[in-house]
Amino acid sequence: MRETTTQRPNYKWIALGIAATSTILGTSDFSIVLIAQPTLTKVFSTSTSNVVWVTLAFQLVSLGLVLPAGRFGDLFGVRRVFVGGMLVYSIGMLLSGLAPGIGWLIAARTVQAAGAATSNALASALVATAFPRKERGKAFGILMSSAGVGMMVGPALGGLMLGTLSWHWIFLIRVPFALAAFALAWILLEKDHARENKPEGRFDIPGSITLFFAAITFAVGVNRGSSQGFESLSFIGFFGASVLLAVTFVIMSLRSPSPVIDLRLFTRRAFAIGSGLMVALTMSTMALSFLMPFYLIFGKSLSPARAGLVLLAAPAVMIILAPITGRLSDRFGPRLLTPLGLGTMATAFLVMSTLSVDAPLATILGILALSSLGSSLFGPPNQSALMGAAPPDRIGTVSGLIPTLRNIGLITGIATAEAIFVANSGWSVGSAEGGNLGLEQRELVVHGIAVTLRVFGAIAGIAALLAFTRGDDPQLRRL
Repeated sequence: MRETTTQRPNYKWIALGIAATSTILGTSDFSIVLIAQPTLTKVFSTSTSNVVWVTLAFQLVSLGLVLPAGRFGDLFGVRRVFVGGMLVYSIGMLLSGLAPGIGWLIAARTVQAAGAATSNALASALVATAFPRKERGKAFGILMSSAGVGMMVGPALGGLMLGTLSWHWIFLIRVPFALAAFALAWILLEKDHARENKPEGRFDIPGSITLFFAAITFAVGVNRGSSQGFESLSFIGFFGASVLLAVTFVIMSLRSPSPVIDLRLFTRRAFAIGSGLMVALTMSTMALSFLMPFYLIFGKSLSPARAGLVLLAAPAVMIILAPITGRLSDRFGPRLLTPLGLGTMATAFLVMSTLSVDAPLATILGILALSSLGSSLFGPPNQSALMGAAPPDRIGTVSGLIPTLRNIGLITGIATAEAIFVANSGWSVGSAEGGNLGLEQRELVVHGIAVTLRVFGAIAGIAALLAFTRGDDPQLRRL
């Protein structure tokens, strides 16, 4: 792989800025739309089961398309496909803001999701091709920091738009930023050049379709399992279909001359372990994100507004620390920092599981900061290692694999955390009103959270031990 794609001064920072803008838009989207769902239910006079598809349609299409989009980048050029994705994303967001009805809005969100999948799939590829190997950790640290910015901006911006203007503006106010990213990418990014190791073969349409439905049935199946029970026929049907489709995809990929993802990548121990660690870390992070509102609102009886302020601690710490840990990863590489990050995360979870309903807020903030430190130590070096292991003709594919792994971790982490929490809290949190619970009920909530945190703390701890077996990749000797 080339160390850089250009010798223009400051080009790498231009590419990073464009990728960071795309990341901020992507990470802010989920929370900014989620906070608007009660408003959309009233405005369109429809049920929450209909409105939830405003979010679900976006998530499912994004999950199903991100890997094919990465392969598209390999075949037709990273810059060309990224620019097209930003344009489609901008159009979809504009159509969402102008939607006259719920059906239009859901359809527009699928268009927006197609663009988001394409741009998100190739953001890491833009950074990896613009920065020399010795600086990629720093670059991915900044990219991770921009994700924290998106997580903080989303709820605040969404609340402001809903409180002062109308729901339309949660989309319309972001259109200029998306169009700016599109225009800058079109004008400033280096055009794709022919490569010596140009991918051969056509785009694998049958494999892409199979992968798309495998991802969707997996996501829907886990969702059904968490809401209806993992013994329900709905879960068994969807999850069984996803397994069958996944096996079919593997067989098709092994036979295809130009598969969506070259499964031989996973024969490299460093690459396979790094991919598994990313899923484990995301599962743990999402479990904590799911549990903390219940702990703060139902366990400690905080108001939603005050709980929201407490929850800002993790993304705030990430914004500050990720660029620093990125620089450390350039110096020390993934073999030291990834187990240290996972170990730190495990420690934070286990300490959090010992807290009572009377735990001081300062202690809670400190533990949230510790968990964010662990995530920040892990993210940049692991992502840099995965991108560094990508062959020249597969950099787009590996770039698309990274958000796919995160989505798998997100879906399984939240569903598993919900199942463990409900089974161990002994009562229905949904039946509580306003978070005003008796001491016994509050302690039950905290007990359910403690058991769940111990499970995910163990997962992070096992992952930390596994990280020590990552071994060496010939392409990563200097790390």
